[in-house]
Amino acid sequence: MAHGFVTFHEVDQARKAIRDLGGDLAELLTGN
Repeated sequence: MAHGFVTFHEVDQARKAIRDLGGDLAELLTGN
């Protein structure tokens, strides 16, 4: 891999973090 490109693992971790963040935001918006 060339420098500057993220690895699949990093993308997977980011995807999980974004999903968790999205879940938190959804809870805030729906008032749970």
